[in-house]
Amino acid sequence: MYVIRDANNMPTNLIVNASTALKLTPLAGSRIRVRRAGISAPPPSPGYRRLLRGENYWSNCSQGLAKMTSAQQIVIEAPIACAGNSAYGFFNSTDQCRTQEIYAWMNLAEDYARFNLGLNISNIKQRVAILPRQVDTFCPWAGLASVGCAGTRCYAWINGGSATDLPVIFHEMGHNLGLMHSNRNGSTDDYGDYTCTMGSASSCYNSVNTWKLGWTRSLLPGGSDLNSTALSVGTTLTFQLPFQTRSFESVIRIYPDWAVPAGSSSNLAALPVPAFYISLRNRALPFENLATSVFPSPRVLIHTSNITQDVSSFQRSTLQTLVAPGKNFSAPLPFGLVVRVLSISNTTGASVTICRADRTAESPNDESCFDGIDNDCDGLLDNDDPDCSGRSVVPNGWEADYQLPR
Repeated sequence: MYVIRDANNMPTNLIVNASTALKLTPLAGSRIRVRRAGISAPPPSPGYRRLLRGENYWSNCSQGLAKMTSAQQIVIEAPIACAGNSAYGFFNSTDQCRTQEIYAWMNLAEDYARFNLGLNISNIKQRVAILPRQVDTFCPWAGLASVGCAGTRCYAWINGGSATDLPVIFHEMGHNLGLMHSNRNGSTDDYGDYTCTMGSASSCYNSVNTWKLGWTRSLLPGGSDLNSTALSVGTTLTFQLPFQTRSFESVIRIYPDWAVPAGSSSNLAALPVPAFYISLRNRALPFENLATSVFPSPRVLIHTSNITQDVSSFQRSTLQTLVAPGKNFSAPLPFGLVVRVLSISNTTGASVTICRADRTAESPNDESCFDGIDNDCDGLLDNDDPDCSGRSVVPNGWEADYQLPR
């Protein structure tokens, strides 16, 4: 099966069935990403299969901003020889998964669409091949795809055993949109993020990737970020955070410009320090098929990434943690962020506070116990903070007269 996408980043597809094989051996200058087999969750119950069509998957996860309808797709079946020659050399699809099989099959399917069926596919950019099940035995992955679609073509291949696994297709098409794998802090697994289909989840994309695609934006006025101007040291701000899949303005994006090393500068491809993304998610079948062991109830998610919204930005996202009501997340210095989840409601979302610290603890040996600021973001100021207890001291540059007036 062969799928093609048009230039406006909406899923306009050409789909073809064929008999061939492929293996990951990237051509020079190309970026290829693989999703390994066996990573997705078990198929949902039959009651959800009708809803789990690709059209609804795209629409739900993008809140209607991306559409994949039958009117946008061309579907064909292309007979491909098991062996022969192509522009990529000799190919043998009976037991081989090399670069020449991958691209020969795609090239021959394109030729079949144009010359045998008379289709004009010149303006269609994204092309996805869904393979027959026979290649599963010697192609040990669920899918692979080129990253980005800024040129004239981008490709994805779906192994036959994953042909009806929509999260796998969503994952590979995500690569074409410029998304990289999503991992998890403390994990060596390239797919460690169990809250994103670019990781190991059968779900929507995480907040980093939806922000990258323009499917969500910051809930601050004008979609702005929290930075050193909006979030000074010791300041605590309170937000009502809606669920990611229910509101376009559903993420708090914090860019810690105070942590940028001296001499560093931003560029279109990557930020010099990661931004923090705060979102609210819950298990909601069929599209948010998140593990019950991870999501027994809604959780606030903290992700980080150096990604930008430029088409040249190919950066991973990292899940830092999930935060339950009454718990908090602390980012180490120089970031110094403290995020507290006060409460979570299934209807109104999460109440969260964000504070920026410049030290791990206040001290009676410096100005931090006398400045009227909650420098360590523990919710206690100066004399109310146990860190400031102990012998009385005079801050640097101050003078004290201990003689009582008469």
